[in-house]
Amino acid sequence: MHNTGLGDHILMSGAVRHLLSYYDIVRLVVFKRKVSNVKYLFRDEPRIQIWEEPDALTGKHAQRKAKTLRRNHSKEGWETKLFFYPIMKDWPDLVKRAGLDEQKNNWHQLFYQTLDVDFRHRYESFYIERNGEREDEIYKKVIQEHGKDYSFVCNKTNKGFRDLTFSDKEDRLPKIIPDHFKEQTLLFDWMKVIEKAKIIHTIDTSWMHLIKSMRLKPENRIKVFHRYVRDVPANNGDYINDKWDNGWIDLKKRIGRL
Repeated sequence: MHNTGLGDHILMSGAVRHLLSYYDIVRLVVFKRKVSNVKYLFRDEPRIQIWEEPDALTGKHAQRKAKTLRRNHSKEGWETKLFFYPIMKDWPDLVKRAGLDEQKNNWHQLFYQTLDVDFRHRYESFYIERNGEREDEIYKKVIQEHGKDYSFVCNKTNKGFRDLTFSDKEDRLPKIIPDHFKEQTLLFDWMKVIEKAKIIHTIDTSWMHLIKSMRLKPENRIKVFHRYVRDVPANNGDYINDKWDNGWIDLKKRIGRL
């Protein structure tokens, strides 16, 4: 068990897959609200077992669940690798205990360090068995209504939608906001729509982790990260632009125009 957001599961999927190099089975704890997307993420790999748990009400509740699960699985003979970091809190102490640098490292690297998995597996071991038919279906619906030139916008937090900064050029492009889509979809159904977007705007959300995992070349599109919406001390170093995925415009504060 690691931190339980959908973005956390996407970020850590490379680590989970890498653990299969050492174990016959990896059992992954997933809270109920995330199960459908996480099952899809690992649908190609029967050795990864999804252990569904009722949703935690708070971060402290999740921490208590982690301790209970560790104790119960240890009794059954499982080797347990469980952590839950309230990452907004005590960041300097967390990185110090992990042997990382408070200024140069970020929470992505802390998670991988905690599991003793090289961070390169965040990208190199990421894999998803895509559903081309479903992706085509969503893409066709998008271009039928909006045309082939559009911006893909991810601006929903757990507190609602946030206003973002756009340039004049981008204001003229139709904005595809997946959370406004009337049809029920999985996050991964949108991968073709994301690939074909002229401009991508995202805040720090599960969409961002998926888009970074896709490693889209900046030569073919503009990628904008709206850091100012949800910035925390743990987002240090090469948080958005690293050697595996880069070319992002990193907006650290709201401005009138790009």
